Amino acid sequence: MRLVRVLKQEEVNINADFSTPVGDSLNVAYGAEWREETYTTIAGEANSYINGGVQWYERYYTSRMQVHLLVTTTLFMSILSKMLVKTCSYNMPYVMRNFSDFGSTVNWKVASRYTYQ
Repeated sequence: MRLVRVLKQEEVNINADFSTPVGDSLNVAYGAEWREETYTTIAGEANSYINGGVQWYERYYTSRMQVHLLVTTTLFMSILSKMLVKTCSYNMPYVMRNFSDFGSTVNWKVASRYTYQ
């Protein structure tokens, strides 16, 4: 009989996004997200790793390696989109994210698009 550890992951996401046109060529999008992730490992059957059991590496299957980890993430974002002319536009997204286990990050970029007609 070969029984190994159990891996379990659960996620809960709540998200809201909105978009508002400002004039004929400008659009503002914004939103927020909250995420909770739970990761759990449960030790496998002891007979599979003790006394020369079938598992090759005991450390991953013993009760000492059981883990229950909870991480929450909060995100706020905004995107400014502008049509310069009929064939050219640009976007400026800005994202602020906070992770409960290792801190915050702010990311932004500028992107453009040209459509050849």
